[in-house]
Amino acid sequence: MVARVSVNYLIIENLERLDYFYGEELKVECPTGSGVRMRLGEVAQNLERRLSNLFLPDAQGRRPCHGPYRLSTRMYMYCVAFTFNSSNFPNTDNSLYLL
Repeated sequence: MVARVSVNYLIIENLERLDYFYGEELKVECPTGSGVRMRLGEVAQNLERRLSNLFLPDAQGRRPCHGPYRLSTRMYMYCVAFTFNSSNFPNTDNSLYLL
């Protein structure tokens, strides 16, 4: 999990640098198939928002990073913190791929 977040951070950083270089000259479709064309900086902001939303609690107090498990609603520790392990989904082999 930590490695995946780090890779996403590097991707976001490089998209911002490329946006600084290319500016309005380069636009890509984001999300794919939507028909919406964005600058690379806007794509980086979109990815930042999606990445942070994985760890923010929803209306029920659950964090998407916990997956189907209700850790965040049962124990106070999980209400204020989140886990960073790749074994969140041992039986289903699901992981938090952000891209």
